[in-house]
Amino acid sequence: MILLCALFFISGCKGEEASAKDVVENFAKSLESGDFEAAYSYATKDAQDDLDSLVGPFKTASDQFDPSVFGTTLDSSIAKEIEKLKKQLFGYAFKNHEILNVVEESDSKYTITMKIEIIDQAIFNDFDESKLSSYLLSQISDLEEIDFTNPMSMISQLLPKLTTMFNDILNQASYIPTTYTITLEKINGEYKITRLQHA
Repeated sequence: MILLCALFFISGCKGEEASAKDVVENFAKSLESGDFEAAYSYATKDAQDDLDSLVGPFKTASDQFDPSVFGTTLDSSIAKEIEKLKKQLFGYAFKNHEILNVVEESDSKYTITMKIEIIDQAIFNDFDESKLSSYLLSQISDLEEIDFTNPMSMISQLLPKLTTMFNDILNQASYIPTTYTITLEKINGEYKITRLQHA
């Protein structure tokens, strides 16, 4: 009977640990896919400042990457392509996460150490407004049959070229391995990130 109880206890602990690790895994995968809104959903409001220190600069840039910059109401298909491009581009910001260690602090609290590679933000110097404007003007001059009276047509023709340009720049980026200590607590039956600290 004692052995059976012990087995149930161990099994329960492993299940709790797995649940906490899943949250960190999903959090990291959201970062690596450029879905910063999803990343924030794994944390409590108390951890907002901690996440801002990690994600903030990228999320701010991502929020500004809005269809409204084109100055016109976009077709839903083009708006979806822009959203897809945005996540693809900001998916370069983080990569290669790895959980290094898991510590059980209590029945409902874990500390997890995670390493993740973060893009060197110096690469974004290649995204300044003058360079982008010059590129766009050069591409427009190459599109002989572009209909300047049809913004939808112009944007749909430019998007693939912009994607290629951004990818070419970002593929040259260097990355900085960074380690974080993540605290998770069980709240309303679910583990949430309550603290995220640079290790």
